[in-house]
Amino acid sequence: MACQLRVFFAFAQIREYNFIEFEECKMSDFDFAVYASSFNTTDEASFVERFYTEDMVLDGPFGKLEGRDKWLDILNQTHKGVREDLNFLTVVCQGDVIMAESEGTFTALIDLPEFQHGPLSKGESITVKFFSKYVIRDGKISEMKISWWDPNLRPPLG
Repeated sequence: MACQLRVFFAFAQIREYNFIEFEECKMSDFDFAVYASSFNTTDEASFVERFYTEDMVLDGPFGKLEGRDKWLDILNQTHKGVREDLNFLTVVCQGDVIMAESEGTFTALIDLPEFQHGPLSKGESITVKFFSKYVIRDGKISEMKISWWDPNLRPPLG
């Protein structure tokens, strides 16, 4: 039986593909396109409250955190002195699980010699690649796993 999987490219175009053994893509009452366009807002407290459950669990290179307040702390710390423009490249979903590949461009608003993705002078930018998994519950993100790698910090292969 062929099932449907929807793929979002830069959250502007929606293309549908038929695959075997996948359920029809459903995201409960969660609108990923709205989430994606809202990420770049400067009102992070409202963003986190709107899209994440209070008891959300976040797992990433920094460890495992519980509670959206801790996620808000991470966002505030990361965005201190920078503007992040997050661009979702590919998003796939099955049931209440969403997986996304994205690029975040961080532009320094001030000199940041200790920025977590590499030192930046005011006006400089760095683009970081992300891969995230989201679990949706009651129309909000209840679990998120995130990984990233900095294109400029890759070791040579071979």
